[in-house]
Amino acid sequence: VLPVQSFSKPTADAFNQILGGVSASTFASFTAFVVGDLVNDKVFKRLKAKHPGITNQKGFGLRAILSSFLGDLCDSCIYLPLAFMVFNPIMKMKDVLVMIMLQVTLKICYELVILPLNLVIVKKVAKYESSPQS
Repeated sequence: VLPVQSFSKPTADAFNQILGGVSASTFASFTAFVVGDLVNDKVFKRLKAKHPGITNQKGFGLRAILSSFLGDLCDSCIYLPLAFMVFNPIMKMKDVLVMIMLQVTLKICYELVILPLNLVIVKKVAKYESSPQS
């Protein structure tokens, strides 16, 4: 319950209803982000180490998409149930599962759309890193 000044009871209830879940949602979001990002990073590094013969950005797209998929899946599987079933129980498991599938699908579609730009940036960064620095 949030502390309120000398508001009337309906106003205090409205504040609590609107802002009461902010800290729980923030916790769920932060936890999901940390775990999802860690999974994304670990999968990307393992795929790169598993195929050392693939150099010069070959295989980057597959690594990026697969690691993003697993990271986004972990992120969504943590945040959505916590936010909408545990801390603010307003949804059923079926609805949360639909949201998880939709969110992961949209994120991967975005990753596929932005992949050509990522490849250009990765090539430029690799070229810059491999050039002799003065």
